Amino acid sequence: MPDRYEDTDLRRGSSRHDLVQRLQLDLIALGFNGIDKADGVFGRLTYWAVRDFQAYAAMEHVAFVANPDSSVYADQLGRVATGASRYRGPVSGMVDQATRAALETWLASKWRCPVVVEAWTMSGGNRAGLVAENIWRHDQLASSSPRVFVIDLSDHFGHPAGTSIGDRVALGDFQKYLQWSGPRSVPPTHTVPDGEILPDSLIGKPLGMLSPEEHSTYKVVRAVSEVECIGFYDSVNAYDNAFVSAGPCHWTLGIVSPGGNVSEGELCGFLAYLEHAHSSDYARLLGAFGVEVDEKWVDATGSATGKALFNPDSRKYAGWVALVDESGQARRLVEREEDGNFFKSWHWFYRFVAAGRQLEGYRRAMWTMARVRLRDIAAAPIDPTLTIGDVFTSERARAILLRWHIRFPGHIVSGGKAGFAVSQAFAAARLRLPLWPANPREWDEEHEAVLLDELRKGAKTAGGGLPQTIEQVDDWPTWAGGSNPRRYRLSPTIGGLATNRNSFLLEGGGLPPPPY
Repeated sequence: MPDRYEDTDLRRGSSRHDLVQRLQLDLIALGFNGIDKADGVFGRLTYWAVRDFQAYAAMEHVAFVANPDSSVYADQLGRVATGASRYRGPVSGMVDQATRAALETWLASKWRCPVVVEAWTMSGGNRAGLVAENIWRHDQLASSSPRVFVIDLSDHFGHPAGTSIGDRVALGDFQKYLQWSGPRSVPPTHTVPDGEILPDSLIGKPLGMLSPEEHSTYKVVRAVSEVECIGFYDSVNAYDNAFVSAGPCHWTLGIVSPGGNVSEGELCGFLAYLEHAHSSDYARLLGAFGVEVDEKWVDATGSATGKALFNPDSRKYAGWVALVDESGQARRLVEREEDGNFFKSWHWFYRFVAAGRQLEGYRRAMWTMARVRLRDIAAAPIDPTLTIGDVFTSERARAILLRWHIRFPGHIVSGGKAGFAVSQAFAAARLRLPLWPANPREWDEEHEAVLLDELRKGAKTAGGGLPQTIEQVDDWPTWAGGSNPRRYRLSPTIGGLATNRNSFLLEGGGLPPPPY
């Protein structure tokens, strides 16, 4: 007996509009309502919805309609194990026999998508009125006023401390930036306390047990992270032309240029390293949803340097994503804005937020990749005999350089060498002090102070919001001993960034070898 879809495989561009319309109506009924309308056209949104259905159908637990009389959709749902009916096929976006069978099981069993995103107005810190429920697409909200929550009955990522499976947990809000829009999360309103970038979760040790090198490097990374991700793993942006930005360097998934083309992003470089170093977390975040990073951290010779992702010009690691197809092979995603917007959906946004909250390997990989960046910047030559790291040796200088390189990498490293901002600062500093020794070992506190001063001067004219953020790094921690609006738990006893010569100590243990 033919199944609900007449034993017909459905994929993008399918001519069976009647069956596609039935598929669309079924997906919407099962909670996958990112589809605009059931128009019988198997386009991009239907393809995304099928992929999401396959991913969630492969999980051990999903939702089912337990309380149909509830007026709020999420409150209608309970938790159920998929058991023998768990989907075992690829997350491909094609409706094959296995997918059709899963759809029929879900319909008959009244199963539903286990993750629900909803928006509420707030009053006195409490939810007051439901604005939108079961949100999927990044542009489905029109206002930045509501607070967005997530209910996850799958527990695929685990759940934050102090919560239970299926609790409403703050997720973010909706923002607009120029012609773009989408989700974001900022502390403390949308983050969880354990999402703070503390030594315990980043390095695996409490602050008081850090070595001098770990302590120094952590201070620099943390100071810059308070500009980038506001000091929280789960502070994520998905509202601008970067699709998704996350981590202490706010690595971007990709960058949309005028015309809608996409250039590779550093978040993919980070994720490629995550696959190499913490494969189970990579599988939980990406593989379970039929996504890979197109380039691999380990090359064909077995060398784990990230060379395939390394841009020697600016000393960054960047790549792009690939989606698993019906053959089970990962195919590079078209580098166009409309395709990359898949990763701005509220469900993908939630996945990156949840990874920052719950996945230990994901956090530890950030420690490694932030240190790799510090190492690679420092190793860039500034003249035939000196590197950037030879010249700028204080914690504060290295933090300024790190922040500047994140915002304008070509200012700091260009053509594999020191960029104009660094070279100009060094040249100006040498003009200010007579008889500047050739050997950096002979430089003292006065030399470092002048170098720092020239870096600051250069930053003031850089534009792009850099001057303000450099000041924030320079003054870090601005919250210590005063107002602490982000509710940081890091002890103020950590102190500011040292300005004295040779005060920066890089913790280089466990770093992958450089690709240069």
